[in-house]
Amino acid sequence: MSTDRRSIVLFDLFGVIARHQRPGALEKMAARVRVSADAFTSAYWAHRPPYDAGRHTASAYWTDVLRALSRPADADTIEELRLTDIDSWSRVDESMVGYVCSACGSGRGSRCCPTSPRTTRTPSSPPSPG
Repeated sequence: MSTDRRSIVLFDLFGVIARHQRPGALEKMAARVRVSADAFTSAYWAHRPPYDAGRHTASAYWTDVLRALSRPADADTIEELRLTDIDSWSRVDESMVGYVCSACGSGRGSRCCPTSPRTTRTPSSPPSPG
């Protein structure tokens, strides 16, 4: 029987290291495609699970959202929505970043579990510690 008692600290990215979605972001995206905020929000979240799970590309996700809203899904609109969406999730909680850094320096193993599609992870996103 092993007596190895190494501890691992596991961090969630969004809502822990990064803050929740920027207030007003969904309304901004809704205005961009000229639909109500309520309709946009419903379509945005209805199609989100396969995108967040990495089963849909950004283009497929935004095409699904726009089609659900009976809006054209042209490449420029999709790219603008994609970039606005990335920005909406980009606020970082500096106190949590400090905590992650201290945990990583403590000799404990640590990992970050991002709960976002790969296409929303940008070079400015916090790195996975470890």
